[in-house]
Amino acid sequence: MDQEIRQILEKLNGRLQGVMPYKLYLAHISEIDFLDKNARYMTKEQFSSLTANIKKDKALSSVPLVWRQENGRLLVLSGNHRIKAAAEAGVEEFLVLVDDRTLSRQERLSVQLSHNALQGQDDEQILKELWAEIDELECKIYSGFTTEMIEKLKSSVFSTIKEEPIHYEEVSLLFLPEDLDRMKGICEDILAKSINKITFTGRITEYNSILDGMIAAKQNQNIINSTLAFFSMAKVVNEYMEGKVDDLKEAMEEGLEDTVNFTLGSMRKRIAKETAKKLRKRIKEMMETGADLDKAIAEILG
Repeated sequence: MDQEIRQILEKLNGRLQGVMPYKLYLAHISEIDFLDKNARYMTKEQFSSLTANIKKDKALSSVPLVWRQENGRLLVLSGNHRIKAAAEAGVEEFLVLVDDRTLSRQERLSVQLSHNALQGQDDEQILKELWAEIDELECKIYSGFTTEMIEKLKSSVFSTIKEEPIHYEEVSLLFLPEDLDRMKGICEDILAKSINKITFTGRITEYNSILDGMIAAKQNQNIINSTLAFFSMAKVVNEYMEGKVDDLKEAMEEGLEDTVNFTLGSMRKRIAKETAKKLRKRIKEMMETGADLDKAIAEILG
């Protein structure tokens, strides 16, 4: 039977050649060498639980990774505890993934450490919910949860936004009558376009992004009043959602008016937006050829 399995695995490995650098192999415990240093450890309780599970399954439920040494023996890179527990449980044959490439000691160590380190973390709230779904004692034991882990989950208290009162502050923006109607229309348009979209409550820290946008609008569009700056931002967002604005960042900086503030030396003047774009582009092109800003401006002014 073992010989038949090995022949099947050889055929499968042939088909998998080029897909992955490893080969499946039915190993015997007598072929295995263990790491002399292994940073990953198990408590006695965890190892006993693992051994009991393997004894019940009569097999390993995950495949260890081994490296074929020059003498042909298999050095375990990942799965030392699983194979030791298998031997303890009387399971002497098991599938392994064999890396038979030529690896230096440093390369083998990097593989060993990566398998220990890159395993992610548990979301304890989800872990507690999943554990609570298990009623049968045998299944609870099989899960491998230690007494320490169970006690930790029992004592853990997870709060959600529904359980906590939301603290908020009200910010008032005042509009002139003619601007108020326009602002209402913009808000209604935005809400209509946002229908069926999920809305999240934001923290006060996220409000800083709005303030940054308003400050940018004030500086770039020469706006003094905060309400007008907010109004300008709302108009830009509405135009962007309607597809009338391609570059949201540029529109936020320059607004939607046909003219923009353009600064040249000590001069600051509103000029046509397209003219400002051409001037900025020309100055940039000249500076990229090696000219400094003063020379670029002087040449444009002629």
